[in-house]
Amino acid sequence: MLRIILMGNRRFASILAAVVLVAAADVFAQTDGAPLELAAMRVPPSESASTALAAPTTATLTARERPRVHFEIAGSIGVALSSYLGSGSIGITSSLGVQVNDRWALYARGALHSVFFMGNFHGAVFAEHNIAGSILSLGFGAGAQHSYLLAGPPCAGCVLPWELSVIVPMELSLDPIERSPTQIERRGIRISFEGAPTFSIRGQTNNSPSLLGGYLCFRVGWALR
Repeated sequence: MLRIILMGNRRFASILAAVVLVAAADVFAQTDGAPLELAAMRVPPSESASTALAAPTTATLTARERPRVHFEIAGSIGVALSSYLGSGSIGITSSLGVQVNDRWALYARGALHSVFFMGNFHGAVFAEHNIAGSILSLGFGAGAQHSYLLAGPPCAGCVLPWELSVIVPMELSLDPIERSPTQIERRGIRISFEGAPTFSIRGQTNNSPSLLGGYLCFRVGWALR
C-alpha cells in the first residue's frame, strides 16, 4: 500500500515539473531572452510647476508697453531740517501721473505731514525708472516745500519759524508683490524711501538762517502702475 502511494506522488511531481518547464519556455520565447522591462511611471506635473513655467504672451508684453495710469496713496512720515526750523510728523502722500511704458513713469506728487504745532508739505514732479523688471524703482524729481512751527521759544517777541524752499528729491521704491504672467499693470503694496536737499528761498527764524537743509520721508501704501 505504501509503495502505491509513493509511486503516485512521484508521478504527480513529474507532471508538475513538466508544466513549470513549459510555462518558463513560453515566457522566454515571448521576451526573446531579454529581461522584462517595467513601464516608466508618469507623474503629472504639479500646478506650481506649470505656473513657474508660464510666460507672458506676446499680446501681454505689447500691452505692457502702452501708456497707462500711475497712481499711489500712502501713509508716510516726513522730516524737514534746516537752520530755520526742524519739523517732523506723520501724514499722507499721493501720486498721480502716467506710466509711459513698463520701465518709465512721469507723475506729480503731493505730501502733507502735520501734527499739533509743526508740519511740512511739498509738491514735486517725478520721473521714475524700473530697474530691469525687478521690484526696485528709482525716482528723481524737483519741487517746492513749506515747513512751519506754530510755536516759538518761550520769550517775548519771538517769531514763529517757517520756511519755503526748493527741493530736489530722489527715492527708492520697492514693489514686493510680483504680477502674474497675464497681468498688465503692477499693483499692490509699495514701500519707499525719499530724501532731498533743500534750498531756502524765503522764511523767518530767530536764528541766523542758512540756505541749505534736508528732507527725509518714509512711506508705505498701495500703488497701481
